[in-house]
Amino acid sequence: MTAPAPNWLGFLADEERVPQDETAAVARARDLLDRPVGDDPEPLFVAANLVALVHFRLGRPDRARALCHAEIAYARSRARTHGGTPARLAAFALQPQVNLVRIEGYAGDLDRALAGLAALERIADGERAHTEDVDWWPEDVAADPALARQVRALARNIRVSDTCKILHRRGRADLLAGAAARLTARWPALASQGVQHAAEAPWLLGADTAGAPGPTALADPDPMARRLAVVRTLQLAAHAAGRGQRERALDLTGPLVEAIGELPGPWASPLTVPRWWAVLGATLQRAGREQQGRILLRAALAEARGDAPLVRGALLRLGEPAPPRTHDLGRLPEVTRQLHLALAPVRSRAGV
Repeated sequence: MTAPAPNWLGFLADEERVPQDETAAVARARDLLDRPVGDDPEPLFVAANLVALVHFRLGRPDRARALCHAEIAYARSRARTHGGTPARLAAFALQPQVNLVRIEGYAGDLDRALAGLAALERIADGERAHTEDVDWWPEDVAADPALARQVRALARNIRVSDTCKILHRRGRADLLAGAAARLTARWPALASQGVQHAAEAPWLLGADTAGAPGPTALADPDPMARRLAVVRTLQLAAHAAGRGQRERALDLTGPLVEAIGELPGPWASPLTVPRWWAVLGATLQRAGREQQGRILLRAALAEARGDAPLVRGALLRLGEPAPPRTHDLGRLPEVTRQLHLALAPVRSRAGV
């Protein structure tokens, strides 16, 4: 039997992640729904985004889309008829539009998703953007310059990270290489600000031109540069181990334990370092260092926070059975109904 690949997790760059624990997500959504909406609808949007994600992960993209469309309609109707802060509501309406793009990207029409991602680049440039899933007018946030800058930065970051992740998930290495090169040239300083997917992509793809960062890069005084060197080295080492190049893999992994241990936070996700330990452990296994590899895989499991891909992949490489997929999601239909009721279009205060 062929040994499993050392890197089953794809991109390793630090980013905010929602752990794949559907039961916890539904419980959090219920807690958020218990809060009165009042003048702050943010908890309602957070709950709806969580539940839409749960439906998507359970293979119910149509239910996820329905919640996204409900969020968008609610934000726009509330901005028109309920007073408050229209700019903030416009920003809240952007996240479900991003989620619609992601649904197409991971499980729908890839061309439609790519059009939506290109629309995010226009939003990042302060322009209007209109596609099947994205409708954006920069005028809606112009009254709040700080919020407008946040929206543009968010759109830029999602444009870069999700373009890379979606193309990788869909197996489009041909498009990923070109897109990553263009996005890196478009925003060359972005990797130093923490969005490193485009800068990581050639190493994930195992391109012949992607050389080893080396000990100097792993000791760079800039923590962001060190993080990028770590993920690039992890990717190269995983490729080398997967190809049976044991000595090269061990040369690459040699300085990584110390380099990872010395990296300071804060981290966008508490799953980032456990994911690194897991890939490093699996790489060492494939390179013949079974005991060291198992120690690191165990360390990753201890911090996995119920994240299903990380847990199941680590257990597979340890030769242990994965836990059964038992979701206590009996409340999901009820929570979904509550959300649709709460997201019903808002009537004007004048009763119109």
